[in-house]
Amino acid sequence: MGHVGVYRGLAEFAGLTESQEQELFSALQRKAVTDISALLDSYQISKDARQMLQELSELNGDKSVLPRAKSVLKNAPKSVQLALSTLEQIADALTQRIPGIAINFDLAELRGYHYHTGVVFAAYKPESSYAIAAGGRYDDIGEAFGLAQPATGFSLDLKKLATQLPAESFNQETIGVEWAEDSHLHATVKSLRESGKVVIYQFPGSQTSTTHTLVKQNGHWQVTEIGTQTRG
Repeated sequence: MGHVGVYRGLAEFAGLTESQEQELFSALQRKAVTDISALLDSYQISKDARQMLQELSELNGDKSVLPRAKSVLKNAPKSVQLALSTLEQIADALTQRIPGIAINFDLAELRGYHYHTGVVFAAYKPESSYAIAAGGRYDDIGEAFGLAQPATGFSLDLKKLATQLPAESFNQETIGVEWAEDSHLHATVKSLRESGKVVIYQFPGSQTSTTHTLVKQNGHWQVTEIGTQTRG
């Protein structure tokens, strides 16, 4: 997980030209420390700006990266501080929702830099180096049509994702349930998934094909075969 606002804010703070920002961006993506240092030496920027931009390529790892970043980037502008706080808030929320999740940060991760406007992320399956999903925050979607809206999106390769699934998963039962803000529902879904069941949240009115459904009966969420459900 990263945040394009960190580099964007530092580049603005340093007063980099558009071409300088782009060439330094390229070196950061390669983690080319020597090239980064040489480029920074060639720029007419303040000592603080140079130090912070140099350190950026090293700010990656687990959650301990964030307090280290706040220390290293303490002289950065407010926009950078807000970006770091956003990452902290998301990390806390993910940890509460999915205890034990492994979260790694890379503050020089700038995938989609000229497209995304905030957090960028990639999701990985355990024991695999292949990202099953990648995306981030982008504001002002629809601006060209006169209705700018904030959004978050991601892309994934279904063919590659399918190759990582065990063959038996294609023949097992699937359970559908319409999304609702119901803590008991989410707890039931979590329990079912942990037991190996496939549970699919559905948008209201959607027609996702499943073999079973999750319905509320007598105040409890129950799995029922399609065609036999009774609501209560």
